[in-house]
Order: sequence, then structure tokens, then C-alpha cells
Amino acid sequence: MILSLQEGTQNGAVALEQTVFAVDKVNDSVDRILQVNKTIDDVAANTNLLAMNAAIEAAHAGEKGKGFAVVAQEIRKLAEETADNARIITTDLSRVALDARETKNLSEISHSDMQSVVVRLTGVADGFQELSTAMEEMNRGTDIIQEALVMMLESSKHVDDLGFHVADMINKLSSIYEELHAISEEAQAIL
Repeated sequence: MILSLQEGTQNGAVALEQTVFAVDKVNDSVDRILQVNKTIDDVAANTNLLAMNAAIEAAHAGEKGKGFAVVAQEIRKLAEETADNARIITTDLSRVALDARETKNLSEISHSDMQSVVVRLTGVADGFQELSTAMEEMNRGTDIIQEALVMMLESSKHVDDLGFHVADMINKLSSIYEELHAISEEAQAIL
């Protein structure tokens, strides 16, 4: 179970690392889009200046420049709309970039925390492995102690058997002694 948890946590750490990488790619894309949008804004500003210069030149041309003045005015309106939209895009992309950077920071923190959990789980797994090894050694020691106790019990039984045998021999010797003593007394009485 610990190993499964450890593996899942490592997978989560890898996923967070990939998230950080993906957010970096989003940040890079947003930065490139912001650069392109700045170029569009610059083009719109220059186009607006050109349209104003064209309107001034059309006014200098008088009646002959009226048509050109209308076109210059339309170009100026398009340039202003483009500049307005470019500012909106810049604002929105700046927010996206800020959110992406915040997401990256949070992902990096989460990744760091996840790595810390992986290290701790590795320690726990190592501890369980050491505990398992110690328990196996205890079981082997218990088996040795149990075998020694069985041998001691058998030795004790053997000593008990020898004790009974010695007691039986003493009883027999005692009987023989009493018989010899009686015979000796009879022999003395006869002599």
C-alpha cells in the first residue's frame, strides 16, 4: 500500500512538473502575442499619423483632395479601432500572462510539496522495509529459542528418567544391603 501511495505521489509530482512546463509554454506564447500586438498597435498609430497627414494634404489640395480626404478619414477610423482593439488585447493578454505566471508559481510550490511528500513516503517505505526485516530476524530468533527450549525439555525429561533410574537403583541397592546385612548377622550368630 505504501509503495502504491509512493508511486501515485511520484506520478503526481511528474504531472505537476509537466504542468509547470506547459504553463511556461503558454507564457512564451502570450509574450510572443503581446509583441505581435505591440507591432499592430505601432502600425495602427503610424497609420493614424499617415491618415492625418493625408487629410492635411487633401485639405491643401482643396476640391481635388475631397475624395482623398474621405479615404484618409476612413483609414484613420480603422487605425483608431485597431489601436483600441490592440489595447484591449494587450490588457486581456497581460491578465492571462499574470494568471499563467501565478499558475506556474503555484504549480512549482505544489511540485515542491509533492517532492517533499515523495521523500517522506520513501522514508516511510524504507522504515517499513527495515521493520519487516527486523520482524523476520525476530521470527528466526524465536525459532532458535523454541528449538533450544524443546532440547532443554527433552534433556530435562532425560534427567528425570535418569533420576527415576538412579532412585530405582538406590532402592535395589538398599534392598541388597539389607539382605546382606541380614545374612551377615545370621553368619555372625552362627559363628
